[in-house]
Amino acid sequence: MKTKPWRVWLFLLLSGLVAASSPAQNPASPDLWGLAQRHHSVHRFSTLFTAQDVRSSLGTDAGLDRALDWCRRTGVTKVYLEEFRDGYQAERATLLHAKDRFRNAGFLVSGCVTTTAIGKSSTGWRNTIACYTDPPTQEHVQAIFEYAASLFDEIMIDDFWFTDCTCSECDAARRARTVTVGGQTFPVAGDTWEDYRRELMARVSQIRVLGAARKVNPRVKIIIKYPQW
Repeated sequence: MKTKPWRVWLFLLLSGLVAASSPAQNPASPDLWGLAQRHHSVHRFSTLFTAQDVRSSLGTDAGLDRALDWCRRTGVTKVYLEEFRDGYQAERATLLHAKDRFRNAGFLVSGCVTTTAIGKSSTGWRNTIACYTDPPTQEHVQAIFEYAASLFDEIMIDDFWFTDCTCSECDAARRARTVTVGGQTFPVAGDTWEDYRRELMARVSQIRVLGAARKVNPRVKIIIKYPQW
């Protein structure tokens, strides 16, 4: 029996309508985690959980589950868990638990310190940058890095490792061309603010950060992330 042409066209039309009305198959999400793991020697994506994030988002297993899932879905294979920021120090137990969860899930894990709101405020960027001429502030910085070194073999300093203070103590030391750190006094080549701050931050880094951290953990490595603003 011969099929009428209009029936063929009707069949094709109905088939097209059914296909159009069927839910489209979503393409499979790319396996960014697997891709990142395979090419980690070329490039590694990392993310930072601030000290406040550690407190609010990583303090429970449910929060850690969400963080782990997000990192996997976005191809992040290394995380920095921060010990200190804006005057707040994250709790040891929370940091250790988060560190174990991430490591057991296959992530690289390092520490981080953001040197904001420590001790005596600078006269410049107030309540953010510190006066590192001030001995108690130097001691506070040392305690923070000793704490971080007791938890991690690698610590990143985030953004704010500088001073812009021009207080009377800083000015007197600048004019005297001396820097005093950890009970030791060092000469400064000139009397400009650049001369003074360069020597001050170098000595604080050597004595109060690197030296102090390595006494706690001889394996520790300290890296710096310079500001991008």
